[in-house]
Amino acid sequence: MPHIEDKRRFLNIDDQPTMPFVVEFADGQRGEAINSLYLMDLITGEYFADIDEVQTYYLVGVKTLRDLAASTFAATGVRALVYDGVGPFYDNGISRYKDEQEEEREKLFTNSDHPIILDGYDPWTVVASLIRAGYMKLWERYPVWSDKAKVQGCDGCIFKQDRDGKPYCTVWESPNVFVLWNESCAWVTNEAPYEDYHEVDPDAIIEASYKLYWTEPEKRTKEYIGLRPASPDKD
Repeated sequence: MPHIEDKRRFLNIDDQPTMPFVVEFADGQRGEAINSLYLMDLITGEYFADIDEVQTYYLVGVKTLRDLAASTFAATGVRALVYDGVGPFYDNGISRYKDEQEEEREKLFTNSDHPIILDGYDPWTVVASLIRAGYMKLWERYPVWSDKAKVQGCDGCIFKQDRDGKPYCTVWESPNVFVLWNESCAWVTNEAPYEDYHEVDPDAIIEASYKLYWTEPEKRTKEYIGLRPASPDKD
């Protein structure tokens, strides 16, 4: 059985990457992964590739964005608004403090009136959001985030391959995922692999409108019940 570090690992300073995906975080830490699922291991700090419950698969991405908004982005003075699939989930600019402290809190952000959007619709949008926000850089040999010709569905996806005469997905590492994920797989990719590493351009990542059920974050209006304080502290 392959060791987990054969599928994803963090790199030492002098290590040269060999796997198809290489990530570099804002603090300089680098890692590599064999596919998108194991890349998510490095980004979320969880065993994302082992998740077998669909609901958890989505929740982990949203939780990761929330935690980063509350810590890394807040600490650097960046207001961030996290969306899940139905609406606003977390806003690090909404005060939980006394009224007299709210004005001071707003001064902590350099973009109080224009928060960056962290989209937790699915794992693909999680990664796209973090690249656009400058939290990480990504180099890929398969154009999962650089593909401009995406069409939702397993037919035509470069990761649907033949193995022993049967269809096999090399991302999910299974022949039994096509019915479950055909209409909603986050990793569908139609363009050919690169010959070498290609850095994902934040400004060139396409919108996720190719996804069958996707809507723009701003049009998702169902707020998470915990988005706002239930009763502001007036003491």
